Amino acid sequence: MSKLKISRLQEILNEDVVKLEDLRCVCSSGIPDESGLRGLCWKLLLGYLPPERAAWEQVLLSMRNQYALYMEELIVIHGRKDDSTDLDHPLNANENSEWLKYFRDNTELLVQINKDCRRLFPDYIFFRMPTQNPMHGNSYDALRKRVEIQILESCSIAENRYGITTYSTPQQLATDYNLGDTAETNWEVVQRVLFVYAKLNPGTGYVQGMNELAGVLYHVFANSPHDPQHAESDTFYCFLTLMADNRDIYTRSMDNSVDGLQGKFTRLRECLKVIDYELFISLEDQRIHPQFYAFRWLSILFAQEFNLPDIERLWDILFSNEKYFQYAIIFAVAMLTLNRSKLLEGNFNESMHLLQHYNLTLDQTVSKAAEISAFLSEGAPKLKWFSSNHSSNSENWVGRHLSVAGSGLNSIRLKLTQSSTKQT
Repeated sequence: MSKLKISRLQEILNEDVVKLEDLRCVCSSGIPDESGLRGLCWKLLLGYLPPERAAWEQVLLSMRNQYALYMEELIVIHGRKDDSTDLDHPLNANENSEWLKYFRDNTELLVQINKDCRRLFPDYIFFRMPTQNPMHGNSYDALRKRVEIQILESCSIAENRYGITTYSTPQQLATDYNLGDTAETNWEVVQRVLFVYAKLNPGTGYVQGMNELAGVLYHVFANSPHDPQHAESDTFYCFLTLMADNRDIYTRSMDNSVDGLQGKFTRLRECLKVIDYELFISLEDQRIHPQFYAFRWLSILFAQEFNLPDIERLWDILFSNEKYFQYAIIFAVAMLTLNRSKLLEGNFNESMHLLQHYNLTLDQTVSKAAEISAFLSEGAPKLKWFSSNHSSNSENWVGRHLSVAGSGLNSIRLKLTQSSTKQT
């Protein structure tokens, strides 16, 4: 099956004009790891690359050159090594020092991103290994060096989702490598992507959790046989696409908008109410609201709920949906319903612990999400935000994920019938 899927993907990708509907259909059940095609497929599914193959080279060249300019303006100029007699240097306390101004403007941002990226996916050595494709060569010090210098005179700064800032003085800046001034690990590449993004988007800036979104993208592109030397710039632009779709989630002023956090939580509650009214009422009675558990799920696309290979498989499915946040909400409801019996029996503390430590497999959850999606497509009580055209062929999409095609849907229908009776 895997060989057939790889062959079909190659056939689609070799067309003069890639048929995105066909690509979505094949990718919606996951892209085989051994194919080496995930990175290329994601670039197309996220809209970084156009369907026309003839345009790819020019588009990539233009985007990568633009990223190099961002680097030059935001990072290199302030960190360029100079063999001249210029006395300006990172420890220069002169008020006219470009370095001093740079640190004043960026200390909090650099320290926060640095701290989050250092602990990126701690179970995977990849992020602590030296990158095989350092973008800057020897032209300037890595951002890590600037943080190490500045940390001597500053506190560790953390800001949570709601803007509360805490300070703690570090005893020692943890390191798990022995690198030179210009060598860098993979997490440092992710750090630089996020720093550039935050400087170019001051309205959004950097928010904790973005490191995991960018980290997953970078892991895929850095391990792809297609231009891994450009993984940094490719990560930046695909991250930009993700944030364009999800910016409202990371912007406090948009929390109460339709596309903001509360809007997403409202949709999740509406979907759960339709799918499992008894569970919906139980969670309401326990005062377990979506903001207590679903913020992490939705804001980082479940990147803390599964291991990295499974996260990438899940993102294959997400990105194959034109309205992938719609699927994310359905997937979140599937996570709830799979824990139905324990949630119904539990109290607030027990239920919260269960939801914050999800322990069911990706296959189980994807299968349940497919059942829910199929039921909503087949005439369940209408949800205004739900559209059944999330895939080019919904029947095939459902079939690929249902291990027992009929029984799962019938069980949902039975629950809904019982729930409707209770509501009346």
